[in-house]
Amino acid sequence: MLSPRLISLLFFFFLILNLTLISHHGTNAQQNFLKFFCGNSTVDDDTTNSTFKTNLKSLLFNISSDTKIDYGFYNFSSGQNSDKVNVIGLCRGDVKVQDCRSCLTDSRVVLLQVCAPNVREAIGWYDNCFLRYSNRTIFGVMQTQPYFYLWNTQDALQKDQFKFVVTELMKFLREKAAAGDSIRKFAAANATGPSNQTIYGLAQCTPDLSSKDCNICLNGAISEIPKCCDGMKGGRVVRPSCNIRYETYSFFDPAASQPFTSPPLPPSPPVVLDSIPKQGKCNSSRAIIAVGVPIIVLLAVLIFVVLLKARRAKNIETNKSTNISCSELENEVQKVKVQQEQSRLQQQQMNAALAFLLQNFEGQLPSELVTTVQDGRYSGNPGANKTQAPHSNKDN
Repeated sequence: MLSPRLISLLFFFFLILNLTLISHHGTNAQQNFLKFFCGNSTVDDDTTNSTFKTNLKSLLFNISSDTKIDYGFYNFSSGQNSDKVNVIGLCRGDVKVQDCRSCLTDSRVVLLQVCAPNVREAIGWYDNCFLRYSNRTIFGVMQTQPYFYLWNTQDALQKDQFKFVVTELMKFLREKAAAGDSIRKFAAANATGPSNQTIYGLAQCTPDLSSKDCNICLNGAISEIPKCCDGMKGGRVVRPSCNIRYETYSFFDPAASQPFTSPPLPPSPPVVLDSIPKQGKCNSSRAIIAVGVPIIVLLAVLIFVVLLKARRAKNIETNKSTNISCSELENEVQKVKVQQEQSRLQQQQMNAALAFLLQNFEGQLPSELVTTVQDGRYSGNPGANKTQAPHSNKDN
């Protein structure tokens, strides 16, 4: 049987082993690149000790161990002709020296793991740095591919104003970064967006680029924002020679921020409600009809009442006593003729008006009035010929 002391030692050993494995697994998880690309071209000699691979490993080791460079940009070359290797290492402009070297050390290890050691070209990106190597000339040469996008999945509020501020901020950062020197071409700043939210941004080129090429590279990256991150609260466009990024939270050292005057926000677009009708000729006509039709109907009703009273008064006059003198009778006959003529003219005018109403507003007239017009009941002289309403063949 195992002694208690031996059991304790074994337990302690397995505990240490387990902690070591957990720690090693956590380190690997932190070393994953944001993105990496491996070239398709490989060296002709696939042996482990090829000159190209020897030069590559030597340069990558020098980058991570060099203590003379403290500004975050490394560019080394080694070898001749097909065995030549060019290496660029760049840290973000606000990253401290020790963090920069640690990032490049991780990049050196991981890049040789994710890409075969015999490929002629590779690049890998972290937040704090990126590492790139190639067998072709890459110093002072602007390169826009391969590239990638990253974006925040949350939509920005007041998108039009938000995008306006981001665009103005990026233009400012582009100009500042392109104006940098051969050691650093980096700019960071923050702006005030809609609803007083702060927008943080940065822009960076590899310092070996000319100011002109840096400006061109960054301008092209900024133009990609609508394609990847339009209206999003954060995003970045990353290229081998330059990169840009913006967020609504601080992601760089505040000490690196440059003063930026936020532009006045453009006015918010007016809110258009579906329930509010658009102005136009058609709606104006509808409004006129809506107001005019009730008035016409009211007038028609009033005319109907007046006619009805007039007819009743005439019937009363007809039924008066006829015991009058001849002269009075003659005068009365003359008055009746005048009244009949006036009534006939009025009736013609009324028939024309009622016919117009019936033709254009039949559905809105009182039913009694419609029946009356169609039957032709009203005429100036009861014995005269009736004037028929349009579209009616009825006789009284």
